[in-house]
Amino acid sequence: MMSLEVLINNLDEVICLFDRKRRVAFINKAGEEFFGKSFRELRNKPFSYLFPNSEDIELLIRNTLSEGRLYNSKETELDIGRIVNADLHIAPFYTPDSIDGAILCMRENHSLSERGDYQFDHL
Repeated sequence: MMSLEVLINNLDEVICLFDRKRRVAFINKAGEEFFGKSFRELRNKPFSYLFPNSEDIELLIRNTLSEGRLYNSKETELDIGRIVNADLHIAPFYTPDSIDGAILCMRENHSLSERGDYQFDHL
């Protein structure tokens, strides 16, 4: 039987889990590649460390944590030290008694030629 962590690490979407204080609690392998840093380096770093110029996304994370709302955003421009265009999905991370964090799922949008190169590089 495959573990959930192995499954999540095999996705090509970036998966980040932020705790209630908006610090990195988990990031999958695609996230490590996207940000160019290991989970060990990113663990417990604040949201603003990953997204230094993305106050609008941080606001959505805060709203997810306080209100339990889902957010989707298509073709969002993000500055992570480089400008990227990505589709985002933000969801609350529930434990039996409360919202314990926020999950950010992200897929970078590549041009058609970049997409072919990217998929070839990751075979």
